[in-house]
Amino acid sequence: MLAPQVCVRSDAKRWLKALRANDPDAIARLRRALPDVPAQPGLRVVQHAVARERGFKDWYSLVQAHQHAPIDAPSALVRELLAAHETGETGALERLRNR
Repeated sequence: MLAPQVCVRSDAKRWLKALRANDPDAIARLRRALPDVPAQPGLRVVQHAVARERGFKDWYSLVQAHQHAPIDAPSALVRELLAAHETGETGALERLRNR
């Protein structure tokens, strides 16, 4: 599982690539996120737009929030669910259901 900050960085880079290819959907998305966008936006502008789309005031705030987000909890739950399924232990499945 990728860390959340890796995902948002990848999203920004993909979006910038689409903008450089003059993708109309990417351009419209950027204008919705940042109405006063420069004609040739760079990565920083796109990162700022990604942050704004996700409800953050800037890229730094978004990255800080993602650095503190727990990423192991869902993985542990999935591992427990798979183990319970493989063993057929109905008690384990019931405990997971009641979380």
